[in-house]
Amino acid sequence: MSAGNNYNNFDAELKQIKAYLLNHNASASMVAAALKIYRPSLCRHKRTLESNGVLKVTHKGICKITGRKVQYLSCDPQKVKGAIDGQE
Repeated sequence: MSAGNNYNNFDAELKQIKAYLLNHNASASMVAAALKIYRPSLCRHKRTLESNGVLKVTHKGICKITGRKVQYLSCDPQKVKGAIDGQE
């Protein structure tokens, strides 16, 4: 596989994740399962979207996939605007 294909796949996955999180408030595991994206790849995309100011953690809750306490993510501008910066 050429480097160009990897970049195109990265870009396509990034767009899928952003579109999904515009309409859903979900944990990273929930997004990975819904979009069938490899979980470690999703974490790289998450960092990219966060650094661009598009994605924020909206709250903490129990993941419907793992059953663990996790951060819920959103790209919805209204939810991102209301998110608390620095939530850990």
